[in-house]
Amino acid sequence: MNIKYTATFKPEIRRSTPKDLNSPLISENVPLMIDLTFAGQRVWITTGYRIDFKIWDGINQKATGKTSKGLTAKEINAAIGSAKEKIKKIFKAFEVSEKTPTKEEFLFSFRGDKKKVSTKQTQTFFTIYNQFLKERSAKSEWTPSTVVKFENIRSKLLEFDKDLTFEKANKEETLQAFIVFLRDKKELRNTTIAKQIRFVKTYLKWAYDKDITPNNDYKKFTPSLKGTDGKNKTVIFLSPEEFLQLYNFDAKKEHLNHVKDVFCFCCLTGLRYSDVFKLQRSEIKTDFIQFTTQKTDHTLKVELNDKSRAILDKYKAIPFENNKALPVISNQKANEHLKTLLKMAEINEPVNISYYKGGARINETHPKYAVVGTHTARRTFVCLSLYLGIKAEVIMKWTGHSSHTTMKPYVDVMDKFKEIEMKKFNF
Repeated sequence: MNIKYTATFKPEIRRSTPKDLNSPLISENVPLMIDLTFAGQRVWITTGYRIDFKIWDGINQKATGKTSKGLTAKEINAAIGSAKEKIKKIFKAFEVSEKTPTKEEFLFSFRGDKKKVSTKQTQTFFTIYNQFLKERSAKSEWTPSTVVKFENIRSKLLEFDKDLTFEKANKEETLQAFIVFLRDKKELRNTTIAKQIRFVKTYLKWAYDKDITPNNDYKKFTPSLKGTDGKNKTVIFLSPEEFLQLYNFDAKKEHLNHVKDVFCFCCLTGLRYSDVFKLQRSEIKTDFIQFTTQKTDHTLKVELNDKSRAILDKYKAIPFENNKALPVISNQKANEHLKTLLKMAEINEPVNISYYKGGARINETHPKYAVVGTHTARRTFVCLSLYLGIKAEVIMKWTGHSSHTTMKPYVDVMDKFKEIEMKKFNF
């Protein structure tokens, strides 16, 4: 998904007599506004700064001198730059979640708060949810994409019951009914439902800890959702042969080769797509890359090998936006092109996938190219590392995994892989 938007900065048009269109314009100390348009919507946002018309360069979108109140162009232009970057990050987070925001959702993400509402309204389940988002995102330093996930839960809860209260939300029958709503109306898998319930419980715990509600009955609710224990999780990854097949493949089209190179780089370094997306040349050293992860805010150091270095060298002389190291595109577009690319490269081994919706087990078989996504690269890195005999502790240093538990699905895959390899001796 690529959300197109236009953000134009301009002084607000004000007249000395508001209702008289012939009255003189106020030309000094007027609010500097952002005229934002996206997806057929238009939003006016105040920057919090005031400016004089005479020092405003509308063509280049910047201030050129001091205001009548003494504010300098440097201060105003720095605020404009910060606002532009903030808008860009907010839309990028919505793109990652494959969602186009409403005006209200954008303004909430931009301001972290909605317009003032009455005292009675602020005590409702949903308006207090806004306070929860604002506080937790600040304290936990949530990424914009995490904030969007919690906002999406809020939207689902509103659709489920717009009159929801803390008393009702803590009841087992309400939480069970919400599960049925997610399963039947939203048609979500059990694994996704389990995650959404955890998000709801996070909010209810916060409200209890804040003494907003004396009720913590939510803790007693332990839903039984088949297939959420991780035992039947299908780990999709490329085998060593498939990886080399893709690495050496020439798609004959520049945009597909770009996607291939970025994907292979992640297979060789373990980077998440969110991290390779913002990887800058300044983070590339002689023999390693060092960067701060988008998801966990951890600083990781990953050594380079011949293949990963070759990919970086291929693009080192080509300038990219924001001094990025590689020709990255949006996650959604990358996923679309990746399926086309792997199909062309004939990576089409049948893959069996099992999941549950309610009590029903769903079994599906797809060619591998149809189920591969950008995150497959990180899984491929872990599996290739284990296949090559690299210790799990070393791999965890590279990937930032915090416990051996998170590595278990990969180890189980390798055990099965070893069984298949050993059967080759049965000739």
